[in-house]
Amino acid sequence: MFSELKILELSSVLAGPAVGIFFAELGAQVTKVENKLSKGDITRKWKLSSEKDEDLSAYFCSVNYGKKHIFLDFNNEDDRKKLNELIKYCDVIITNFKYGDDEKFKLDFESCKNLNSSIIYAHIGWFKSKKDRVAFEHSFIFIVITFDLKIYLAIRSKCPSTEANGCKKQNTAND
Repeated sequence: MFSELKILELSSVLAGPAVGIFFAELGAQVTKVENKLSKGDITRKWKLSSEKDEDLSAYFCSVNYGKKHIFLDFNNEDDRKKLNELIKYCDVIITNFKYGDDEKFKLDFESCKNLNSSIIYAHIGWFKSKKDRVAFEHSFIFIVITFDLKIYLAIRSKCPSTEANGCKKQNTAND
């Protein structure tokens, strides 16, 4: 479906990689750039006790399969040239940098647009007003919201309703 679409994923943990995997599953060419200095996305190491040390975590694999993975250091001149080339030829950039890091690394929308005027820039971020919050906290909120929505939908599907905005009270033997 999206085989000609080139996605550059500059994100980690859940929210950004989840968006990237949606595109990969639809056939897009997704390139995930991971931090060379930290040996990649932190979730590579988020393992269950049953997972072997030499394996990637199931968590990481669940939102990162089907992608091309490259390791770059944004402060290294040669790596930065490679990254800029990727930006020039991609269609969409997905980021979830913590507040200010996009500008620190010159990977904010304006900087990317200077390299590729037709870029679609998708930044997933919350807490802009709370600069001390870490970038991946919103992934956990994303999980909670998703979980709450699933519970809500499950409850709604089990509870017949004739009203548009709620469940109809079910009669019980005590009524």
